[in-house]
Amino acid sequence: MTIAAIKAYHKSELAKKFSENEIAHILAALLEKHTDLDKTNQIINEEQTLSSEIVEAFETEIKRIIDGEPFQYVLGYTWFYDLKINVNNHVLIPRPETEELVDWIVNDYTKNESIDILDIGTGSGCIALGIKSALKNAKVTGVDISEDALSVAKKNAAENNLEVHFEAFDVLNYLPNKQNALYDIIVSNPPYISIDEKDQMAYWVVKYEPAIALFTKADSPLIFYEAILGFSRQYLKKDGYLYFEIHEEKAQDIIALIEKFGFTNAVIKQDLQGKDRMIKANWKG
Repeated sequence: MTIAAIKAYHKSELAKKFSENEIAHILAALLEKHTDLDKTNQIINEEQTLSSEIVEAFETEIKRIIDGEPFQYVLGYTWFYDLKINVNNHVLIPRPETEELVDWIVNDYTKNESIDILDIGTGSGCIALGIKSALKNAKVTGVDISEDALSVAKKNAAENNLEVHFEAFDVLNYLPNKQNALYDIIVSNPPYISIDEKDQMAYWVVKYEPAIALFTKADSPLIFYEAILGFSRQYLKKDGYLYFEIHEEKAQDIIALIEKFGFTNAVIKQDLQGKDRMIKANWKG
């Protein structure tokens, strides 16, 4: 089967669920994954014959997409802050609003600053790696409770040639010590969706993305923010900043929590959809 033939064959299947532009993107991305030919070279080489192994793998992947599995998981990667980020069902698929969070941090600091940054709940490592790619002199650490997620993050660091340290850490169960403050910035996109909201979410998110990275108990929806604020009081340097991604309906609740823990100068930032999505606050020490 040629490149042109495999595109034509699967186009009608995909048309039941996707727009013409989406279909073109799906087919081109899967073909690039298997042939290393970009969209232009796929057109130039449309009569190239594909191996039976590629045809078989392609058919399996199209079926997974038709069945509702997120395209990024089927492809095995996505793009985030101009970085190729490997993803699987052990990590969340990076969202555009998380890119905006990274951009906020990057724009708040100069490229040559030597600063220490901690990303709590790093998942695929996208936040830590995005920051490191722009702030080359920053020392960046990413932590996560999931060893499977950390494996993905370490792979992403290696493949993007970025020096970020990743390690296991559970912010809900750590033993404080008398170590000096370590970080100029602590950033987190923690689980912030109450399990009560599960039925309101897209089924493919609930079915395929890791629940541990999405949901909190109904009776403690801000538990991770409280834990990170408590942690940051000890480990954030004087005049350091804490950055959060947040639930669009919880901004004022988190502001109140931030003030309760003694942080100041809290700022809410909206995403490109006009939703309250990020907060930063200052620690005076």
